[in-house]
Amino acid sequence: MAQGVYGCLARMSETTEQTGLEGWKTVLGARVSEFRSSVREDVARMSRGEGTSGGFGLRVERQVQEIVHEVGRALMREVFEAADTSASEVRVGGERWGNRRETTGTYETSFGEVRLRRATYQKSGRGRVLIPVDARLGMVEGRYTPLVARIGNRALASMPTDEGEALLQEIGVCLLSRSTLHRLPQAMMARVHDNMDILEAHVRASDSVPPEARTVQVGLDGVMVPMDGEDAAPRGRKTTTPAPARHERR
Repeated sequence: MAQGVYGCLARMSETTEQTGLEGWKTVLGARVSEFRSSVREDVARMSRGEGTSGGFGLRVERQVQEIVHEVGRALMREVFEAADTSASEVRVGGERWGNRRETTGTYETSFGEVRLRRATYQKSGRGRVLIPVDARLGMVEGRYTPLVARIGNRALASMPTDEGEALLQEIGVCLLSRSTLHRLPQAMMARVHDNMDILEAHVRASDSVPPEARTVQVGLDGVMVPMDGEDAAPRGRKTTTPAPARHERR
């Protein structure tokens, strides 16, 4: 069954790239019919005592998830194509961009990778490149959709990168590496750095303090604060006088 599954999935991806969603629907219908038939046959064999049921539920659910992801990738491809443009020139913020070219882009969606040809533009001469698809859809690092970036950042905020990578693989969405989970927040922070005062005020307003809270204590590794008071002996030298050591006076 596995060869039929992966072979059909490969044909589905190939058909999507060549003919778009409409041509792909036929392959999807065949894939769903094949899956239904295979499940009924496996259940019938287990009912007759042939084979084992261990792992059957997990396997079929993974297969269903992959079919759904194929649909998602096909629809996201249409989104990317709709956000693209064939115009010879575009204007952004009053600036004119021309020198239109086409390059192949790889985008990471919550359903997996999508590769397609998209337009790129430059101003007169050489310099920065404008990609309308990236600008219109808010792509992060020119590759990750906003949803993928949000999920990756939430994973990093909740657990170490190696555990985040393993959890996303188990869930089957946003298959990001540890290095990507570490890099994405930095890329997003660089884009919003100038608005940090506004963001911090919003976070403080949305993070309520429990009524029973009395003190907040923060510890920094490697930092020591000297004690002060009448019972605290001066540090740095032996003395009976109450004057503090020179480094404490500074």
